[in-house]
Amino acid sequence: MITMGMYAKIRRMHLREGLTISEIQRRTSLSRNTIKKWLHEPEGGEPKYQRHSSPSKIAAHATWLTRALELDLRRPKRDRRTALRLFQEMQQAGFAGSYCRVCAFIRQWRVASAARPAAASGGSPCAGRDRIADTGCADDGYGPL
Repeated sequence: MITMGMYAKIRRMHLREGLTISEIQRRTSLSRNTIKKWLHEPEGGEPKYQRHSSPSKIAAHATWLTRALELDLRRPKRDRRTALRLFQEMQQAGFAGSYCRVCAFIRQWRVASAARPAAASGGSPCAGRDRIADTGCADDGYGPL
């Protein structure tokens, strides 16, 4: 693995000790092309690892899972599906990822949905209002609490 220590060592060997690229290659077992590239970078340049972005296994099922979570939010607590139940339903639909990925997605969704206003997330029209004892909200269709 390329570290800043190795990067600094190569620059020091060439600039301070005056070693040739071939000699640095023998001592470090790195490719001459790599050594040349590092030596020609501007001072203070830092090697950067570029990770190839690839879609996660849960990405294909994210819209379904989000809809399921929003739907469960409107259900009474006893009727809501657990993360394990959602995972099992996703497996039946062809999800090949792990249960931990589903749990992580649900945690992130909860944090994000808590930050959003309830009206934007499709919650109850009473959400966000101060609670009024024994009267309820006329918009929710349930009447008094």
